[in-house]
Amino acid sequence: MQYLYAAAALFVSSIAAPVVVLIALQYVQISKVPDGIPWVDLRGKRWFPKLRANMHQFAIGRAALEEGWEKYGKHDKPFVLPGTHWPEIILPPSNVHWIASQPEHIISDIVVQDELLGIEYLSHGPNSASVHDFAPIRRDMTRQMVKVLPDVLDEISVSFTEAFGTNTEDWKDVLGIKGVVGTAHRAVNRVYVGQPTCRDQRYLKAAFRWEISFALTGAVFRQLIPHEFKPLLGPIASVPLAVVKWLAIRHTLPTIRERVKKLKAGGMREKSSGEDGKPNDMLQWIIETNAQKPDPAELEPWNIAGKILLLDLFATHTTSTTAGTVLLDMLSYPAAAQLRAELREEADAIMPKLTSDTQALREMVKMDSVIRETLRIHPMFGHGMTRQVVAPGGVTTPDGLYLPQGCNVAASIVYPQMDTCDNGREYQPLRFYHQANSPANCTDSLSSDEAEGHKQTTKADAPFKQTMTVQISDHFLSFGLGRHACPGRFFAVQTLKLMLGYLVTHYDFEPLAERPKFIEIGEVQNPSPKTVLKVRRRKKEHQGGETGV
Repeated sequence: MQYLYAAAALFVSSIAAPVVVLIALQYVQISKVPDGIPWVDLRGKRWFPKLRANMHQFAIGRAALEEGWEKYGKHDKPFVLPGTHWPEIILPPSNVHWIASQPEHIISDIVVQDELLGIEYLSHGPNSASVHDFAPIRRDMTRQMVKVLPDVLDEISVSFTEAFGTNTEDWKDVLGIKGVVGTAHRAVNRVYVGQPTCRDQRYLKAAFRWEISFALTGAVFRQLIPHEFKPLLGPIASVPLAVVKWLAIRHTLPTIRERVKKLKAGGMREKSSGEDGKPNDMLQWIIETNAQKPDPAELEPWNIAGKILLLDLFATHTTSTTAGTVLLDMLSYPAAAQLRAELREEADAIMPKLTSDTQALREMVKMDSVIRETLRIHPMFGHGMTRQVVAPGGVTTPDGLYLPQGCNVAASIVYPQMDTCDNGREYQPLRFYHQANSPANCTDSLSSDEAEGHKQTTKADAPFKQTMTVQISDHFLSFGLGRHACPGRFFAVQTLKLMLGYLVTHYDFEPLAERPKFIEIGEVQNPSPKTVLKVRRRKKEHQGGETGV
């Protein structure tokens, strides 16, 4: 019996100890929120209401965020959004530009990312600054995305054909979102690691396993390990993840070693990427960027392979989620058949041009409107732009709200975006296309610091005067705002247009009677991989006019 009691005590303590630590850490986070700001999702004043509200966010979805918007946000007042990561002070819409314009030493995006992802312990090296260096995306991928478009389209064609088949007579039940996710993963990796690795199922599965392991390890790391113990326990917690990482990067390490060796020998210094057979992919852009840094550890193959995995995680998850959401929005739209006909007419005229005129993709303005409308009304995250106050002594907002050091601030995304437009909570896929002729339909406008996105689209699309998806503003925050806005949004939107354009030109889909149920983890919404769609390949003479794609 003594052994039985001991085993029972050990079992209870193994459960109780993490719970106690979790509760203690929650109270540390709660203590950082200044008094006087109203909380949402509080249920009475007894029995630890703030702690219960934090824990409840896993199950409540976006209800707390909507409550805060209706009670406070739409009246330009702040509120506290509970959360197990940390409670966040959601600042009113009038403060969004202030958040985006604050320097890192006042309110920090990097500190938030380091804490959320466990960068110092769970990611590649040699240091945090290297991990946060997105120059290969901001500079190289944006410059080269037109050149890599044919490769991306080729990968999309091969992947969707494998996933959805070639039968032009009978309807086929397919796991549609699974096919979209797989295609997005391959399309991104065609640009990241090139062929044949992007089609190697062993690599793709190993990379996916690392992404899941990274997310789970990061959750345990930030929820159950106190800050003071992270230097001690962090290296221990990272060991299993390092094994999973090795199983993925072993597929890319030989290529990286070979390219680094050539670069050091001077064999890759003379010409730009893509010239005379020189690799033109993310792997090469990272190598060339890191070669310019003084720390020789930047060229360690392990670090380069780790950076590829992390960037792949950011790109594939967001792109595949958005592509799947757009597709389901299109198919569940009441006038789905008419919408698909309009999109198909546009894509049939444009897609065949892309092999000779890659700039023609900018003319796909109806599809762009559909993508932007989904991101406006059904973004993956309900709020964003989270920053941590790092200024000693805190900071005061333009409205006079004092924010102490250590608290977290953020902006609401989904509900302000909904209520900015007329009938904003109604999904209107061609809203931004029609806005070109009826500007009063939506008050969305560019802020002063969005010149980059404006330059990327205005010249080509000037006749339409359309607000394009890559154009971020105070009223459209799905890609963030300011210098921390998503650097890969230009490539992401290009990939989305190629994927959806290929689908509408090459496949028929039966409309959905209603929008399928999404997987919700807190306020994060993802289309379910179990969603079944009825698909049939279009006959060849109907694909992209006479030429096909």
